[in-house]
Amino acid sequence: MSPAPQRPIHPVIAALTPAEHAAFLHRFHSKVQPNPDTGCHEWAAAACHLGYGRFGIDNRTYLAHRVAWTLAHGKDIPDGLQIDHRCRNPRCVNPDHLDAVTARDNTLASNAPTALNAAKFACDRGHLLIGHNLMTGPTGKRRCRICTNANTRRYQARRRLAAEVAAYNAAVAHGETPAPIRIHIRQRETSTHPNP
Repeated sequence: MSPAPQRPIHPVIAALTPAEHAAFLHRFHSKVQPNPDTGCHEWAAAACHLGYGRFGIDNRTYLAHRVAWTLAHGKDIPDGLQIDHRCRNPRCVNPDHLDAVTARDNTLASNAPTALNAAKFACDRGHLLIGHNLMTGPTGKRRCRICTNANTRRYQARRRLAAEVAAYNAAVAHGETPAPIRIHIRQRETSTHPNP
């Protein structure tokens, strides 16, 4: 599901008279506190639950970092792009810390689980995710071939066992002599990695 399109900010700012524009800039910058240690210009006013600053223009609320990027570049954020905080500080409105990037690039640059998994070089059992062992699905999800094959074998063994148990129970229910049940469930494969 794609995110809802953002409301354009630049037409609202461009429609201001010079006096309104000066008052707008003064009001915006009065809510910013520079942090000399990080170089961030931190938003000191209202923020959403994710920590991004919120700024009102003409009775509408916009994300402060999007307003800052628009002011610095004199145009709206291009369609399909998001604003990424290179500093990883959601309250930062320093245009030098903000980049217009794709949603994928924004996610991969974060500390989200998707980004952490994309950075992995081995599966949870220590098998390297390279070459023939790397399986990629239609959504781009990476999987370990060794672990996938082992899981498939275990699943198939459980299905065979369930079928044999069902046949055994059916034979007993009909008063017949049931065939013996053969159990062939393999143990989980152990890691070949020295530090799993």
